[in-house]
Amino acid sequence: MRAVAVLQARTSSSRLPGKVLLPIAGMPLAVLAALRAVNTGRDLVLATSDERSDDMLAHIALGYGLQVYRGSLRNTLRRVTEALAAYPANTLVFRLTADNVFPDGNLLDEMEERFLAQGSRYLSCGGPESGLPYGVSAELMYLDDLREASALTKDPHDQEHVTPPIIRKYGKNGFERYRELGKSHFRATIDSFDDYISVQQSFVGVSDPVSESYKSLILRLEKAEYQPREEVFADKL
Repeated sequence: MRAVAVLQARTSSSRLPGKVLLPIAGMPLAVLAALRAVNTGRDLVLATSDERSDDMLAHIALGYGLQVYRGSLRNTLRRVTEALAAYPANTLVFRLTADNVFPDGNLLDEMEERFLAQGSRYLSCGGPESGLPYGVSAELMYLDDLREASALTKDPHDQEHVTPPIIRKYGKNGFERYRELGKSHFRATIDSFDDYISVQQSFVGVSDPVSESYKSLILRLEKAEYQPREEVFADKL
């Protein structure tokens, strides 16, 4: 069974505009997130908007050899399904976002193994039940469920956040392999400049940022600046 990753990326973020182009370990954030997601070998499409604001992002991503699809800025669900138009309905789809650079191919491999073993239709890595820092996140589902959701929903919230229709239908099944790790109060996402500094510090001294294990980066994150010390689940700012 084929699996593909879709990395959502845009430069018009309201909290930290242009963050997907900020350098991490010498590469734009979105590029590093994409390359890490495929470091064990799977297809990936970077899905960005067709707005002029994302021209530079698309140009840079293509320069790194990434497959890029450009579609609706606001209807992200439609953009994702259109980006995967060439794939069969039973394709497994990982949904990733470019402000989360820690997820790598090993994490996706672990999720795929659990997904297939459980006979799931939806699996989410994220939240306190995962035991992992906020931003070590991914979602896994079937392409035909994404296509059905896109065809049926008219709700702008669903269209923006992509997976709510699938979660309502199949439930929010969580990837909990590391539940007892107790790292969910740390932040590995980039919503603010403080987040950026913290994630950037996690890659300092890493010789191969594309292949570095997500588990190794989590250990580095614990020593970075601007990390919350209280054991309360981190969330969006």
